[in-house]
Amino acid sequence: MKRGIVHKRLYLSSLAVALLAQIVTAVPNVYTFNPPRNKTDELFVIGGILPVHESLNGSCEQINGAVIQYVEAISYIIQRINSRQACLNLSGIKLSVELYDSCGTVNFALQQTLRLLTPKNGNGVSVVLGEAISSVTIQVANLLQLFHVPLISFASTTPSLSDKTQYGYFARTCPSDSYQARALADIVNHFNWSYVVTINSDDIYGQAGIKGFQNNFQNVTLNRCVADVSIEIPYPRAAASEYDAAVSKLASPYVSNATVIVLFAQPATVNGLLDAVQRRRERDHTFATKQFLWVGTESWTTALDPKRYEIARSVIGVIPEAVNTTGFDEHFQRLHISNHTDNPWFAEYWEDYFKCSLNGTNPALPICNVSSQRISRTNGYIPDAHVPNSIDAVCAIAHAVHQIQQSVCNGSGLCNATRSSEATGVSAIDGRILLLNILKVNFTSESGNDFNFDSNGDPTNTIFTVQYVHNGQMNTIGKWDNIKPSLIICGVRRFVVGFGFSSCFSPVLVRTVRIHRIFNREASATSLRYVNPLSQVTFAAVLISIQVVISLVWLGMEPPTVRHVFDAHSAKIECGENPYVGLSVTLVYNAILLFITLYFAFRTRKVPGNFNETKFINLTMYSLLIIWIVFIPICYGTLSLGLTFQSSSLILGTVLSASVILGCLVVPKMYTVIRTKLKKNQERGTVHVTTQSVLKMEMSIRKEASVRINPLKHTSVDRAIQHESQVCHAGTQTDN
Repeated sequence: MKRGIVHKRLYLSSLAVALLAQIVTAVPNVYTFNPPRNKTDELFVIGGILPVHESLNGSCEQINGAVIQYVEAISYIIQRINSRQACLNLSGIKLSVELYDSCGTVNFALQQTLRLLTPKNGNGVSVVLGEAISSVTIQVANLLQLFHVPLISFASTTPSLSDKTQYGYFARTCPSDSYQARALADIVNHFNWSYVVTINSDDIYGQAGIKGFQNNFQNVTLNRCVADVSIEIPYPRAAASEYDAAVSKLASPYVSNATVIVLFAQPATVNGLLDAVQRRRERDHTFATKQFLWVGTESWTTALDPKRYEIARSVIGVIPEAVNTTGFDEHFQRLHISNHTDNPWFAEYWEDYFKCSLNGTNPALPICNVSSQRISRTNGYIPDAHVPNSIDAVCAIAHAVHQIQQSVCNGSGLCNATRSSEATGVSAIDGRILLLNILKVNFTSESGNDFNFDSNGDPTNTIFTVQYVHNGQMNTIGKWDNIKPSLIICGVRRFVVGFGFSSCFSPVLVRTVRIHRIFNREASATSLRYVNPLSQVTFAAVLISIQVVISLVWLGMEPPTVRHVFDAHSAKIECGENPYVGLSVTLVYNAILLFITLYFAFRTRKVPGNFNETKFINLTMYSLLIIWIVFIPICYGTLSLGLTFQSSSLILGTVLSASVILGCLVVPKMYTVIRTKLKKNQERGTVHVTTQSVLKMEMSIRKEASVRINPLKHTSVDRAIQHESQVCHAGTQTDN
């Protein structure tokens, strides 16, 4: 109860601050979509905090075209869900949205968040979408966490947001920067760039991103280094002189050999930096001839305008893989200023897109000819990479609401059991219940891909497209994904291969040798030793242990590593090893086990016919011989084709070997036992082909043979067979 009172007091005090801020600050517009609904329909309100404008000189001035796409994508998918055309059917519930402009600054964002949390017409916000800038997202997440309101971002990528101990009410539909940092390090390694300069904005996005790159760069490269010059630019209010100082470092003699610049920064920072590069070129002809290759993430590579691409000249960008957004693309290109008045920022976007003025207030721009203007790919429209993520975020919320509706409210509307007791009037659904269900969603997105969250609230599927832009021409040069085996996985993989083969072959060898000793030994007065079950298990364990030692020596002499493999379309990490040495020793040892077993199986092929186990052993060994004659050439033939083919051949050989032993040796033995048990009470007096009867028959045969050879009453063979008979007899009595 006390905790609830504290939260309410904090809420009221924060609300007072927000109201005061509204008096002294020009607050940007809000976009609200309230769908038509029946009287019985409940309204589920989704909030949003987005940087619709960029902050320039402390004020909201420049419209952000990418964010306008997010706004329209959110509205688009909500309307489709409400009309039951997308995601799922929410019975008795309509989705609504309130989107606020943060101008990309922390102060504005917190003010707008407090406005968002203020109940309107009895409806409170249950979940918030945003922010798109990581440093702002962190502050908004901290504020919303006080009220147990989940925050879902589709564009904030800093790795620290994956820490659930700090951001327990946060999830995102975009991949973490930790993956992009790895991808950038892999790209630098692939092109053998030995000396790079790093630049970052001084917010948490830039600092965490560049640190991740530096750590990964050191892990994947040898004899290469990040330049001593690591430039950090203030964000969001860097002066022109600070950008000029950063460029001066690039022109200094001691970094003259560094032409590759890895850049983790916000779009506004990159714009200011490139403008400074242009100013330097205009007054420094030596610098003007210098060519830089800018390598960065989608945060800025997808946001550059053509003018700044021209300044940069050459850019490599790592962006999330483009997915199918045909439905939204068609919808967005149908939007027109003459009939789209719901979005209060759309007119400003139209002016910026067509570089014209709708009302003639800007004399530097021509009047917009709206009758002939249409948004299309032919005049510059490019879907932003995070548009699918924004759609997935709304769908994840809808699926979570549906799960709550079905599991808590018996499939109809939203019941009182979902309401929050600590934030009454602020949240329509208890944020703790909503968050748990958001993290459990698993659905097929509008683009046709499977979507779900991991335990950190991050998406599980992470694939990036690597794009190269040179002189305004954009080309896709490859893909990168996170299939990254660890050193432990690579070590275990080596160990399991040999261990699996030896675990299959060793018991069969020990069993075959035992049978050979019993039936191919001349009669003797000495007892036959080491034929009891404990001895057989010990021998098998020793043979397997030899393989374990071989694997451990291999791991010791050649520790497991990872390597980076690149081709024209992808970059991935595989286990790095020289398979010809260690693998050869492993396969040779198991081949020795195989051929020794085959030899003794051949020697025992003529034992008395009633002892039919040798028949199955011979069938097993001949089948294994055929498999290995085919397996060995395939195994070595696929070593040069990469990890996928190599692993496939080893898996195939192991599975086939185990299947043959199971099918030709174990299954017949099980069949005999089950068949005998079913018949033993039906045919009294009939001689059954059981282990006990076979042993008795063999005992009689061996006795007659031993008497003819050496008239001793108790030979070693007798004792061995008697031992088997006693064991089997005891087992039969137990069954009875």
